[in-house]
Amino acid sequence: MVANVSKQTAYAVLSPGNPRVSKFTTYAVLSPGGGDFVSKFTTYAVLKTAGNVRMSVMALETLQGDPSQVRNSGAIVEPLSGGNPVVRVPTFVLEVLFQVTEDEPVATLILPTGSAIGAPLSTQGLRGISWSTFKRPMFRTALSSVVSGKETRNSRMQYPIYQFELTYEFLDQREGQTDLTNMMGFFMSNRGRFGEWLYQDPSDYIAHGVQIAVGDGAQSSFYAMKQIGTFIDPIGQFDLSNLFAFNNTVVSISQDTIIIPSHSLATGFGPLQLVTTGTLPAGLAVETNYWLIKVDDNTLKFASSEADALAGTPVDLTGIGTGTQTAANSVAIYIDGTEQTPVSDYQVTDPNRIVFSVAPLTSELITLDCKYNFVCRFEEDEHDYEQFMYNLWKLDTMTFQSVIK
Repeated sequence: MVANVSKQTAYAVLSPGNPRVSKFTTYAVLSPGGGDFVSKFTTYAVLKTAGNVRMSVMALETLQGDPSQVRNSGAIVEPLSGGNPVVRVPTFVLEVLFQVTEDEPVATLILPTGSAIGAPLSTQGLRGISWSTFKRPMFRTALSSVVSGKETRNSRMQYPIYQFELTYEFLDQREGQTDLTNMMGFFMSNRGRFGEWLYQDPSDYIAHGVQIAVGDGAQSSFYAMKQIGTFIDPIGQFDLSNLFAFNNTVVSISQDTIIIPSHSLATGFGPLQLVTTGTLPAGLAVETNYWLIKVDDNTLKFASSEADALAGTPVDLTGIGTGTQTAANSVAIYIDGTEQTPVSDYQVTDPNRIVFSVAPLTSELITLDCKYNFVCRFEEDEHDYEQFMYNLWKLDTMTFQSVIK
């Protein structure tokens, strides 16, 4: 296998008029082989000194191991002046990062998610979670001031990062209970701050009729957005998770209904799409958005739009289909209020982008309906679990934050 070699060379002129030159050359040889990544750093320093320049300080670290064991290696070279005020002190820092392969973020049952409208997607999370919970939108602002008090401010972030804080009054580890090991295992499987995962905030997971852009006739790719008051914020990641499944034995073509026991879904829920292992009930189609009509707690109908669902106008089913049908959350896109056709008019790409096959025209208003998750990571690399009774533990503070994608 051919090795990847990087070479960095830096020159520093240490005294104008009576040049003293230091040269630092760093080689990094990265050669995958036998499942291991080996890095080797060799640094040479050639210093032409004359009394007022001292020897360089060099720090080197050589590490090897498989990708899960590789740490960051760095080489630091610093020439120091010996009292000559003309001499500046340059510092060179070389940092080589090895990225451990990350899994795609997935939703967790550890934390509370969803709401009554989406019960199949909802979970109360681990028992023991208590009030209060905290959610902090955070920006970064560079601020400087002078003696007069006048300030200069520069916003460094267009969109916020969200910090969440939860408290668990108890994590039950008594016979048959696994709250503690579930929480601890989730934290450890993400290696603290390293891993990313999906969090569906129970109070913030639906975008409905949100304006994401105005067409210009050229741009065809857009971020999906959500609206908070007057502020428009990109979503973290589309929620395209499965809702329910059914087969032809629960389809009634005379009533245009399907039976989904204890579904807890409300009229107007959507958009959703259907996939099948056989054929869909006649009247329904794949790559098409639908909304639901609740007949009762165990019975549903499909509608072709939210307006039809709210008006009680169902899709006419003329056949029961074959195989297993699975309904999943989807994304509906509108241009000037007209729904676009999924796949042929636009594609949904992870984590949060809409790509049109033809760029929307100038001044055309683009809106969307969808459900979404926050992509999150833990804020700390350690957790403090306190045992306050036999096999009962608590976690006073669990903090995590969103990740901008």
